Amino acid sequence: MPLLRTSQLGFKFYDALHLAFAEAGGADIFLTTDDRLLRKAQQYRDPINVMVENPSLLAMGVSKEDGNEIS
Repeated sequence: MPLLRTSQLGFKFYDALHLAFAEAGGADIFLTTDDRLLRKAQQYRDPINVMVENPSLLAMGVSKEDGNEIS
């Protein structure tokens, strides 16, 4: 997704820049602890070509899938 289009969706400049670089670099997933960015990315899931996730929640999900417990 081009930087201009991401900015037009309401992402702040640096958030849009990070998403654009992640997409241009072919990233499958973009990890962030920025709740505002996560909410905005969920709102515009279709036009964004990279999955945006919280690293803690992703780790818990992966751990549960592997049958490991997180304490």
